[in-house]
Amino acid sequence: AFPRLTEDVARWDAAASTTPAEGGEYDFIVIGAGSAGSVVAARLASAVGPDGEPWSVLLLEAGPRAAVKDEANPDAPPSEKALWKEPLTANWKLGRQERSWKYSTGQGLGGTAAVNSMIYTRGSLSDYEELGW
Repeated sequence: AFPRLTEDVARWDAAASTTPAEGGEYDFIVIGAGSAGSVVAARLASAVGPDGEPWSVLLLEAGPRAAVKDEANPDAPPSEKALWKEPLTANWKLGRQERSWKYSTGQGLGGTAAVNSMIYTRGSLSDYEELGW
């Protein structure tokens, strides 16, 4: 497990430098270390399996390896270009007027939340009702 404080450089380096063993066995593999994937992996790793041992969890992410100095700062988006992906473009119509909006996306630990100042977004209630959720 990663240390909670980045000041513990030796423990952080040891945890960050480990790579999955080829042919290694894991109880769970979580793809994507964004906001949701990180929480899912953390909760699984903190739970105890039927044998009384903690679950073995592998968390995979396509982004670059984080450095100790890279701490989350919601007031400043990351300058590391490797964390940014092509923005998504949402297009919709309001009456006869067409609208478009670009939404920045990211990859790496934290996913899009790492590049959009951790803004919380979700659909409107009417969208969910229309989809039958």
